[in-house]
Amino acid sequence: MLQPGEDDADGMPASAYFYKIVCMTETTYSIVEARARLGAIAREVSATREPVAITDHGQTIAILVSPADALELQEMRALAAYRACQTGGESVGVPHAEAYRRVFGTDEA
Repeated sequence: MLQPGEDDADGMPASAYFYKIVCMTETTYSIVEARARLGAIAREVSATREPVAITDHGQTIAILVSPADALELQEMRALAAYRACQTGGESVGVPHAEAYRRVFGTDEA
């Protein structure tokens, strides 16, 4: 996961991703309205890939994103964690024999 002050592969700071999503959010619902219209809101987000902010007393408490955007965010976080391990000198790979055993359930012949 990108930590504050770290940059991703494109040089974008970690905080910029959250900021980018929040700024992209043109649609906002109060938590009460979101509760009443959750199905329609979720379908809209999935179809348009436009995130929707949910607020409580005027403060953003959640952002609803499409499955594709959520997957992209997970991948970015995993890549950032991998790079942090590399930078810290940790071994981040899996030896070939171990990978083979995990995939095929047996040792190589």
